[in-house]
Amino acid sequence: QRMVEIVIVTEEAARLVDCGLVIEFPDGATDGTLSTEQEFKIRADVTPSLNADSVWVELSVPFGSDTVGVFGTGDGSVKSVSWIFAAPAFAVESDTVRASFGGIDINSGYSIPAPTVKLPVEVEERAELALEADISGPEEALDYILSVNLPFEVTAVVSRSGDASVDTTGARLKIELPDGLGYTLEGVEETFKKPFYPGEPVVWRLRAPDLPVPAANLVVRFVEPYAEDVNTNAAARILNTEKIIPPIITSEGMVTMDNISREGIIPPFVVPPGTPDVPVLRVIFRNNSSDTVGLDTLYVGVKNDAGVPLMDQSRWVSTIGLFAAGFEYPVVVGEDNPVPLVVGHDYKIEPGGIDTVLLEMDIVVRAPSGGLRIDLARSSDVVFTVQQGTRLGVSWEGDGGDIGGHFFSGPLQIMSAPHNYPNPFRAGSESTKIIFWNTKDAVSIRIYDLAGRSVWSKDLRGGESGMADTGSKNRWEVEWDGYNDRGRLVRNGVYICRIEAGSQSVTFKIAVAK
Repeated sequence: QRMVEIVIVTEEAARLVDCGLVIEFPDGATDGTLSTEQEFKIRADVTPSLNADSVWVELSVPFGSDTVGVFGTGDGSVKSVSWIFAAPAFAVESDTVRASFGGIDINSGYSIPAPTVKLPVEVEERAELALEADISGPEEALDYILSVNLPFEVTAVVSRSGDASVDTTGARLKIELPDGLGYTLEGVEETFKKPFYPGEPVVWRLRAPDLPVPAANLVVRFVEPYAEDVNTNAAARILNTEKIIPPIITSEGMVTMDNISREGIIPPFVVPPGTPDVPVLRVIFRNNSSDTVGLDTLYVGVKNDAGVPLMDQSRWVSTIGLFAAGFEYPVVVGEDNPVPLVVGHDYKIEPGGIDTVLLEMDIVVRAPSGGLRIDLARSSDVVFTVQQGTRLGVSWEGDGGDIGGHFFSGPLQIMSAPHNYPNPFRAGSESTKIIFWNTKDAVSIRIYDLAGRSVWSKDLRGGESGMADTGSKNRWEVEWDGYNDRGRLVRNGVYICRIEAGSQSVTFKIAVAK
C-alpha cells in the first residue's frame, strides 16, 4: 500500500487594505467643493493581498448613476480605477460619495470584508462674471459730449454671480480708444490694461482730443489671461466679454475760470449779523467756444472757516446773489448745501467773450458768531450750456484741470461786538485794524495799558481820514500801528481799547506780541 503525503499551508485570509476615495482632477475640486456643471475625476484606490481575486468597487454618487469598477486579482500592490463625472446644474449644499469595496478569497471562496469609504462633496453655483463700464466724470461729460481737451474718467466694475470664488491673479481689463481721433491716457502712469477684482471699480483717467472729432465708441473688454473659477481651475464663465460705451462726441470750446478774489479786490471781512451785500468771491469766466453759452446753475457750497459744509447754512446766510454788468440774480438759501443758484441760461457770454461776476451774500440778522466761507468745489458745480442743451466743460484757467481747490472765498467772520484784527498783532511790523459798527458821526477811540495810563487816542468824524470805506453799512475800520502818542513802540502785553460814540461806549482787549 502506497502512502501519499499532503502538505497543507495555512495563510492569512485575503484582505483589502488602504481603501481610499479622492477627487484627483481638477486641483480646485480636490477639497470636495465643485461648481455646477463642471467635470471632475474620482479615483478609488485599494491594495488587495495576493490571495484576493475578483476585487471590485461600487461607487455611489448622489447626483449620478451608481457604477462599478474592477481591479481584478491582487498582487500586493496598489490598484486604482477612475471615473469622470459632471456636477449637476443645481447647487448641493452637502452630500457624500460612497465607495464599497469587495472581492473573493481564492482559498475559501468567501467574500472579503472591506470598509465603505465616504467622500464629502458640495456643489456651488459656478462663478459667472459680468462687465459694466461707463464715463464716470466729470459731470459735464456724463452726457457723452466732451469739450476739447477735457480730462475725464471711465469706470468699469466686474460683478460676480454664483457662490464659487474666482482667482483674478493676472486677469486684466483693457480699455480701447478710438483710433486716430486723439483720445489719450492722462498721465505717464496710466495704462490700457488693468487688474480687477469683482465688485471693485477700475478707473481710467483719459483726456479728450484737443480738436473737435466725430462720434466714436470707447470699449472696455476682458483680455487674457481670464479669471478662473477656483473649483474648476478653468476660466470663469463670462456673460459679456466687452462693454461698448455709447458714442461720445468732442465739441469745440470750454469755459475756463479764474479766481481774482485773492488779488485784493475782496479783502478779509469781519461783519456783524444782519449785514447785507457782503462780497465774497469774484470770478472771471472765459468762453473759449465758438457758441454763445449761458450759465444754467451755479452750486455754491456754504462752509465754516475750516472748510466743512454747514448742516444748517440758512442760520448764517439768507441770500446768495450773482452780480455782473447788467445782470443780477439773488437766490434765497434753503435746505440744500451746496446752494443751487439757478440762473436758467439768462446770463450769457458771447463766443470768445470774457466776463467778471461777483458773488455776494446777506448775513442773517441773528446769525451766530463764527467763520464762514463759500466754495465752488468742483467743475461740475458750474453748469454752462449751449442753447440750454449741450453742456460745456468747465476748467481752471491755471492748468485746464478741475476748478476744485481754487474757488473759495477769503476769511469772513461774523462778530457782534467791536474787536481788532489781527489779535494779537506784531507791533512795529504790522498794524491791527480796530473794527466797529456805529451810526453816530463822532467817534472817540482810546487805548490804555492795564494800569489805566493812556497810550494812544484818536477822535474821528464820519468821513474823516482814518475811517476806512469798507463797502459795508456802518462798518468802520481804524488802524493802529502799535506806536503810542509820543511815537514810541509799545511793549508786549495786553491793552484796553475803549470806543465812545455819543452816549454809547464799549471796551475790549488788544494783545501785542512782537
